[in-house]
Amino acid sequence: MDEKSGGRAYYSDEYKLRIIQKVLSGEMSKEGALRKYGIKGHSAITNWMRSFGIHEPLKRRIYLEEPKDSPEGRELSERVKELEKELKLSELKAAAYSKMIDIAEEELSINIRKKLPTKQSGQ
Repeated sequence: MDEKSGGRAYYSDEYKLRIIQKVLSGEMSKEGALRKYGIKGHSAITNWMRSFGIHEPLKRRIYLEEPKDSPEGRELSERVKELEKELKLSELKAAAYSKMIDIAEEELSINIRKKLPTKQSGQ
């Protein structure tokens, strides 16, 4: 760190990058780095990151579910189980219908499934 006139501190790019690396690796928080290294300005490290084109990972988490121990969470959990059962049943029905068509086509020697026309070249 170099002191220039007016009391403003100037840090080398190498020094800034070392501190940014410690923050991004989780070794320390921005606030911790500001205190430990005596950096003035609460947004200095954020500004350094921007100047180097480094984007901070998103720290906010979005919760799509209610906690499972809440009444809403239990309702949602039960609804998910119900929908999963319905999906499984629908998949089984679709497989059964497909198998029935296969058997009917084989035994009756007819094409039940519609075959899509092939695209002719030169059109």
